[in-house]
Amino acid sequence: MGLCCCENLKITLVQQKIESNLERNLTKMKEFIKKAKGKLLIFPELSLTGYQKFFEKEKVEKALEELKHLAYKFSKKLIVGAPSFRENQIFNAVYFIDSQKSELIAEKIVLFPGIDDFFGFSAGIIRKEISLNNKIKIGIIICFELRI
Repeated sequence: MGLCCCENLKITLVQQKIESNLERNLTKMKEFIKKAKGKLLIFPELSLTGYQKFFEKEKVEKALEELKHLAYKFSKKLIVGAPSFRENQIFNAVYFIDSQKSELIAEKIVLFPGIDDFFGFSAGIIRKEISLNNKIKIGIIICFELRI
């Protein structure tokens, strides 16, 4: 179910306690997806994993795929914080998920000193605009980047 320029855009901003535990975070996210009234759910920075010293790429990818299936089942679009992996580096990132895809749309370019680097994140480069419908496009910046 897509968003139409003629209908109200209902957005749910999700506030959740993020843990350094992918499975617990994913369980909370599933409940929000099932209950939320909005068609677009925006989850916090690193909502899938929290900050941790070791990220398992395969578990992150599997969880993103599971979220894609839920987006389809409940006719939702999701913006989810999770790590991305490229060229032996890890990035604090954001994904856009709908029934068709899970797409990396932003990486944190300006890292929070003493936190992002402590957890092994590299400064990212990806920044994409996404279309929510024929008239509304959005871009993402992540947490600390808002301050600058």
